[in-house]
Amino acid sequence: MRSMIKVLLFAAVLLPFVSCAGGPDYMAYETVFYTSLGTKADQVGCNIPDLKVAFTDENQFLIPDYIDVPTSVQIYRNKVYIADKYNKCVSVFNLNRDPVTNLNIPNQGEGYSFDVPFQVILNKYGEIFVLASVSNYSEQVEVFEQYYVYKFNIYGKFIYRIGINGINSGPMAYPDRIDVDLFGNLYVYIREEDGDQMAWVVKRFLPSGEMSFEFRTDYLAQTHTDGDKTFMVNYSDVYNLKNDEKLLLFSQQYLIEKKDKPVEIPNEVYNVLNLYSILQNSMEKLIYRSADNMDSLLGVTRDDVVVTYAYDEKNKGVGFRFVELSDKLESAKVFYAPHVMDYCITMSYFIDIRGEIYSVIIKDNEYYVILHWIKKNP
Repeated sequence: MRSMIKVLLFAAVLLPFVSCAGGPDYMAYETVFYTSLGTKADQVGCNIPDLKVAFTDENQFLIPDYIDVPTSVQIYRNKVYIADKYNKCVSVFNLNRDPVTNLNIPNQGEGYSFDVPFQVILNKYGEIFVLASVSNYSEQVEVFEQYYVYKFNIYGKFIYRIGINGINSGPMAYPDRIDVDLFGNLYVYIREEDGDQMAWVVKRFLPSGEMSFEFRTDYLAQTHTDGDKTFMVNYSDVYNLKNDEKLLLFSQQYLIEKKDKPVEIPNEVYNVLNLYSILQNSMEKLIYRSADNMDSLLGVTRDDVVVTYAYDEKNKGVGFRFVELSDKLESAKVFYAPHVMDYCITMSYFIDIRGEIYSVIIKDNEYYVILHWIKKNP
């Protein structure tokens, strides 16, 4: 009964702001998980204790403006996996609130040791990959962090550690993201910046831990599959498909030549989504080019549907676009979630392998809540 009251309280916080008057038909939601913020085994960590030390006069700041919580979350087979960077562990909670089946992967165990976990991802077998830091402590050199990906089985038993070039190799720079496909491969995405130049490095590792593929966006030609030429191409994001050995390349670029006809003033920027074939080592398909669509990539489903999202000023909500690779952008299904007020913070959105949308909410600086947004036919 007490748990039900808490769930209803969480829902009541959002209901006043889920108004669809004059706007789109917002998705409904349900609370699928909640727990307290703290350091106990059944809690999720946060930086509030550090904030209270740094800001001794609480009148000088508002905690919601600075609060930080783990946002690398995976929902898999009725369990939620959280890379808890503040409690330095990966916490696995049963969504049915059965504490007996909860799991904790600490930062030190048999055969492995790391400092802080930052990301967690699961493959289709339920095996767990954890991106974590290892600090280099020495009186002679400055302390700095190095990163590895640690693989565990479904029960949390350590299997191996992946470095920059696979197992038994050195540390890597901090990856923006780690991901998997349905063949059991692991993908590591590292963003490299050199002044104004930025490139993505994608490394793919086999289920055995060996590296099988490395890709760099700065090696790509500026001519696309339709014959258009561009300059100042900035690849802002890269994702992998789940069923095929292909990458999605999302970029902003200026058009300078429309096939054989030069453009006089290259001043219009386009958002472009291309499909790159790893096996063919070439661009395979232009999925869309748009001067209007400014969405960011949220993820790819097991059916290789691309999910993007952006704040819609006109509709005062967040729009989620589900793009079929074979369809036109205009035919994509769009779903909306409402804007949530600042004191009930929306920290992040994420999708699971099925394309279900979730978000992390911090309630009253005390509770860690995961909402599931229920899609309706647009």
